[in-house]
Formats: sequence, C-alpha cells, structure tokens
Amino acid sequence: MKNNQLNEKRDISSLLHRIDEIKKIDEKRKKLLDTFCEELSSREEPSDNLIYVADQLFEIGKFEIKHNKHSSAILPLFAALVTYKLFKDDENLMKCYGYLDTCLKKFETEALNWHEWDNAYISYLTLWLSKKYVLEEELPLFPEYLNEVHPLLREVAVRLDMFLKGETTLASINELFHEVNNIATKYSFEKMWGIFKEVVTIIGYMHQKEMMKGVVAEEANEENAEI
Repeated sequence: MKNNQLNEKRDISSLLHRIDEIKKIDEKRKKLLDTFCEELSSREEPSDNLIYVADQLFEIGKFEIKHNKHSSAILPLFAALVTYKLFKDDENLMKCYGYLDTCLKKFETEALNWHEWDNAYISYLTLWLSKKYVLEEELPLFPEYLNEVHPLLREVAVRLDMFLKGETTLASINELFHEVNNIATKYSFEKMWGIFKEVVTIIGYMHQKEMMKGVVAEEANEENAEI
C-alpha cells in the first residue's frame, strides 16, 4: 500500500515537473521568436546575436519533436533555417532542414490519415517554401491529393510561387490571406494556417533584407562610378 502511494506521488511529481518544463519551453520559444522577428525586420544588418537565437530555436525545435509536438516545432526550426541561410552556415542549415523535413512530412502524413486535406497541404506548402526559398531546390507545387484541398489554399500556393518569381507583391498575398482567414476556423485548419502565416512573414522579412542589400549595393556602385 505504502509503495503504491509512493509511486503515485512520484508519478504526480514527474507530471508536474513535465508540465513546468513545457511551460518554460513555451515561454522561451515565444521570447526567442519575438527577438528573432525584431532583429530580422530591422533595417540594420543582422548581428551575431541572431545566430545565437537561431541555435536556441533549433534546440527547442528538436525538443518539441522529441516530445511529439510536431506543429510546435515548425516555426522555431524554420526561423533557425533562414538564419543559417542568411549567415551562410551550410552545415547547420542542412542539419536543421533534416529535422524540419521529418517534422513536416510526419505532420502531413498524420493529417492525410485523418483526411484533413487542408492541414496536410499547408504542411506540404511549408516544406515546399523551405525547399524552394531556403535550399533553392524544386519540389512539385501540387501533390496528388490537390483536388481535395480548398480552392483558396490552392490559390495561396500559386500566388506564393508568383511572389518568389517576382511576378506579384506581398500586398497581393496579404489580400488573399485575409480571405483565407475567414474560412480557416470553419474548415478546421486555423492552427496550422496561423503557423504558415508566420512562416510567410519571415520570408517577407528576408525579402526586405535582400531588397535593402540590393539598394545599398546599387548606391555603392553609383558612388564608385562618380569617383
């Protein structure tokens, strides 16, 4: 009897410790992602602190995967991934992509098993963006189950592809995203859609950084020409 009571207390203690650990990780993830977005959206050149933040986000992403919280792992892993791209850290980039690839494919497979076509496709689109934008490799835009996916999500894919090719603007994408916001809850993909919007926001920040670099380089060339 006493042993049973002792085991129950240990189980409760272990559970409380686990809950406390998850809460701390959640708080840390939010704080790090806020710091990441603040630095990435700044007009200043990214500091070495961004790499430090990315390394911690990478570790958090791995922690979430280990505890089967795959949707929670997506954003920290993607943030780390684009940072490694920005700093040309190819070794960590490929390691991080490996975790993100596994995470997204697992999430997609689980969604497909439940016939949650929209959630599956959002996961697939996130992987498509990671591969095309970060690794600069091609992945088919449309999977075999496309006909099951909501038409607005299909349009999101087309519009993002156009954006990456320089054929449309972020304003056009934002307008479409507003339409999708209105149906996300009705069709039960609001959580994954929220994560996906954050991923696209990060790409928007990266795009602005690249544009600013282009302007600075052009101004430098003009100054050199004048000299």
